[in-house]
Amino acid sequence: MFDRSTCRQIQGEIVELLKQRYPNLHVEAHGGKFATNGSNFTFPLELAVIGSDGQAETQEVREFKRNASLYGLKPEDLGKTFHSPGSGHRFKITGLKSRNRRYQIMADRVRDGKGFKFDAFTVKQALERES
Repeated sequence: MFDRSTCRQIQGEIVELLKQRYPNLHVEAHGGKFATNGSNFTFPLELAVIGSDGQAETQEVREFKRNASLYGLKPEDLGKTFHSPGSGHRFKITGLKSRNRRYQIMADRVRDGKGFKFDAFTVKQALERES
């Protein structure tokens, strides 16, 4: 029977197995759902080839390269780090999700790689402060 914790555990194990088996792929699971009676579980996987630069060409990366200028950023800002004044942490820009109206910029906290979302204006200002 599938419940939330079982699904997360299975999902994590599948992602890790794929990463071990295919080290040249970026593997990421997104959400998922299970039947209320616990009889089945489905979740989407995103697979992307890791390039020679060590960067995976995910949807968010492609969208950043294509649309960064619409948000006052440059395509070459991808991978740059910035300091978030509110949290005191450094973040690395990892992509863009234009469908997210409020927080379009995707970034990982440098300390531990945890993903966060920021509004484009905040990231643009942080990059300008540091240059």
